[in-house]
Amino acid sequence: MIFNFFQRHDLFILFPALICLLASIILYVYRKNDNFGPSLILLILAALVLRVFMAHLDPFLWDWDERYHALVAKNLVLHPFVPTLYDHPVLGYDFKDWTRDYIWMHKQPLAMWQMALSFYLFGINQFTARFPMIVEGTLLVLIIYRVGALTINKQAGYLSALMYTVSFYALDFVTGGQALDHVDYALLFYVSASLWTWIEYRHSQKMKWVILTGIFAGLAFMSKWIMGLLIFPVWGISILLFERKQLSQYINIAIAFLISAMIFMPWQIYCYFRFPVEYKFEMDYNSSQHFFNVLGGHSGSSWYYLQNLDYNYGVVVPYILPLGLILIWLYVKWIEYKMSMLTFIFIPYLFFSLGPATKMPAYCYFVCVPIFLALGCFALFAQKMVQKIPFKISKPVICLILIIVSWFSINLVGIAKIHTGYNAINYYRINKVQFTDYFRSISKTVPKDYILFGFPYNSEVEMMFYTGNICYNNFPTQDEYKKLKNTDVKMAVFQVEKTPLYLLDDPSVLKIKMFVEK
Repeated sequence: MIFNFFQRHDLFILFPALICLLASIILYVYRKNDNFGPSLILLILAALVLRVFMAHLDPFLWDWDERYHALVAKNLVLHPFVPTLYDHPVLGYDFKDWTRDYIWMHKQPLAMWQMALSFYLFGINQFTARFPMIVEGTLLVLIIYRVGALTINKQAGYLSALMYTVSFYALDFVTGGQALDHVDYALLFYVSASLWTWIEYRHSQKMKWVILTGIFAGLAFMSKWIMGLLIFPVWGISILLFERKQLSQYINIAIAFLISAMIFMPWQIYCYFRFPVEYKFEMDYNSSQHFFNVLGGHSGSSWYYLQNLDYNYGVVVPYILPLGLILIWLYVKWIEYKMSMLTFIFIPYLFFSLGPATKMPAYCYFVCVPIFLALGCFALFAQKMVQKIPFKISKPVICLILIIVSWFSINLVGIAKIHTGYNAINYYRINKVQFTDYFRSISKTVPKDYILFGFPYNSEVEMMFYTGNICYNNFPTQDEYKKLKNTDVKMAVFQVEKTPLYLLDDPSVLKIKMFVEK
């Protein structure tokens, strides 16, 4: 049975989540009139507990890129406005190599600031690193529901939120195992929040929603640069198509953009003058380098993101999404919303498909809200078809279908294969667990003022996270050793075959026995 592969404490989290999910679906199907409150509350609770379950599964930091984000965030606890990877490097480094750098400008800082706040409040470990994603992932349920309720109706809002809650890819993001992990999830959350508040503004015309749209767009920029401002071209196109003669609309979009600029520009200016070399290089690296060159082997054709729809949303989604998008057009109440939802999807998919040479699965995922709305529309359409069944069995059938879809969408077998001992030859996970336990043991025996050299695997970043020491996977050259010795740097080395004799023969150098075998 699949549950046998999860540890008992994991099941104590998973079972309540599944019970809440089941109860939410039943209350939705058998609700009275338009009362969605109980089913929505239970759905939010199920989403929260499911994401706690996922964040709790892996007792280590994933390589790409969670370990780097976590270490930078840990250092930000000590100095929030000086992002560092190697906090106190004792060997030379190349500022162009973001995996071994000192000042770390590789990403905008908001996701790491959120992690740093979580570390400060709840302690430093891999679960607290993922806590912001738990919160964001849970709040997204409410955002998707509200977007659906405003643009179509509450049924569409609930079904869209349900599709997101049980999405395997959305759940797997919270483990930190998906590429760009915390950064892309923060981008997704704040871009989605800016879409929601803009729809609230269009619905009510209240200035507070203009202000909030600007705030969320600014925070989205601070998560992952310019793509966080997506709401503005969507808003601008809407004005040009439907309100081009209304001066107030131009004023309001300008106010929102100014507010967003007031949030993201101070950090850009500060970094430009405080860390000019690193900042200028990373701005070039993250723009022109990604655009014109394939980085890290992440290539793909112009169809890459369409071909990855099954990976991002589920194996059947590429087949039902076209109908879902048609149903958005049919179900959404106002033409402005119809166009805006499709534009929200179209702009990123067109840009990333035809533009940057570097392609990664999550690059377009930050526009998932209207896609889940399309899936919710498809579910609503299917529900209406089932309701035509005679003999008053439509409600049990709808309930059963939603339960089955949710079960297969969560994909506990897929979760177990990646995040448990289900796959006995998953050596990546076996090694990560073993190494992390080893690093925790080192943290209890090696003083924090020692510099660790020579761990024979590419794990120095997470070793720094768990031990609190500065760590290198290489040994200092003899000249570097002498310089460190002359400046009273305390050194520790791992005893491996390649450990230099000048380190082994020095009684002041602490020797660490290797007992981990890869």
